[in-house]
Amino acid sequence: GDLINELETCLSILTEVMNMEDAAAFLRPVDPVADQVPTYYSYIDHPMDLGTVKERLVAGAYQCAQDMRKHVNLVWRNCLLFNGPDNAIYAQCKRCADRFEDAFRARIHPERHQGATAGPVPAGA
Repeated sequence: GDLINELETCLSILTEVMNMEDAAAFLRPVDPVADQVPTYYSYIDHPMDLGTVKERLVAGAYQCAQDMRKHVNLVWRNCLLFNGPDNAIYAQCKRCADRFEDAFRARIHPERHQGATAGPVPAGA
């Protein structure tokens, strides 16, 4: 039904974003040692990455597109919170977030995301 189609569309949008060159840093959980960010988990309480979102989506863990979108937005919010605007990854994050949001708004039926705030990072999500 509609929900299945909606979640398939989510998977398609997510895959499109994950295939972006800019998305490389967001495909797997942050590794404080390998990624040379030893303090990451001191600042980030709810880590999330696109690979984990995709696994959850495929496993049926999301009830609707909006649930998936909240987790994707968490990826962006964590990045922007941890990395200042001077960091190259900040710009990569913004480009990925914009691509995701544009695709989501274009392809998920509007009634599914009414009440969502403008921009890639909704307040309090």
